[in-house]
Amino acid sequence: EYGYFSDEGGYYAVQRMTELGDEAPTAYYAANDLMAFGILRGLREKGVSVPEQVSVIGTNDSGACLHVTPTLTTLHVPYAQMAAQAAELLIQAIEEENTACTQRYVDCELMIRQSTGPCPD
Repeated sequence: EYGYFSDEGGYYAVQRMTELGDEAPTAYYAANDLMAFGILRGLREKGVSVPEQVSVIGTNDSGACLHVTPTLTTLHVPYAQMAAQAAELLIQAIEEENTACTQRYVDCELMIRQSTGPCPD
């Protein structure tokens, strides 16, 4: 489901998804932690228990993840490492003629907290 990259976008996604009844998701993955906070708020208002009924995962590992209830499971993305690699590649492309396209990968870490649990039956 698409949405705005904000808490309101996450909240709106819950409103749409809970309309699906038995087909509603058992887990939400948000593109950023702010959206995940909106998802948590929407689920709480609907009386859906996290993580007993639904799991929620965010992205960014912002400091606020530890200050919501339940604490948010999130994907820690090493943005500083990504930026350093991008700068290195850009400098290389400027300094060298005919630089080939390249791909780099960075390891992300899943920070498991209280917003995820086993898939409900």
